[in-house]
Amino acid sequence: AKGIRRIVGLTGDLAKEAIAEGAAYTKRIDAIEKLEVGPKMEAELNPFKVDLDSAVISVTTKHKLRERISTLGKKIVDANKAMAGANKAKAVAAATQAVAAACAAGEKFVVVDLQVGSDSKAMNDAIGAAMKASPTLPTLLVSADAAKDKCCMNVGVPKDAQGAVDALAWLKAVLEPIGGKGGGGKNGLAQGQGVGAAKLADCIAAGKAFLSK
Repeated sequence: AKGIRRIVGLTGDLAKEAIAEGAAYTKRIDAIEKLEVGPKMEAELNPFKVDLDSAVISVTTKHKLRERISTLGKKIVDANKAMAGANKAKAVAAATQAVAAACAAGEKFVVVDLQVGSDSKAMNDAIGAAMKASPTLPTLLVSADAAKDKCCMNVGVPKDAQGAVDALAWLKAVLEPIGGKGGGGKNGLAQGQGVGAAKLADCIAAGKAFLSK
């Protein structure tokens, strides 16, 4: 019936095994709590939660572990929010400054490594800011996420340059070194990503080569 739970009692060797298993899980979360709050902690905490659900350990121990999981989860959420805000400010500033410098130097396009991991929201905000900063300068924004082994790309081609530069074609050229996938093209905007953070330089080179023909 609803609200009724089955409780299994263990004795003897099975009880000893459950106690030992509980100690192992406690030791495991002890190690997770020592990690810096962020992607690494989140990557360790998520599988721990899954494993704990099926663990045969004391109900009391499992409850205490879940409370610790909840506490860490809240810390991660707060950290992610703070990081998102910082990434947005960093990305928008880097993009607009690079566009201004490129325009002043008479460049035909600009490529900027934002270094915000795979924060797509920050990259989208940055490409929007770049498009507003110049009505003529095609812009390629890139960022690698070593932890996820990903490269992320955003292309922005302002209206006045769309006759000369196809945003989607440019994006495809940038993604080619990593076999990445992307889409868009409408209003001069396109975005994509692929596996291979170590190949970011190759992607940048491909992007520059495409518009240097």
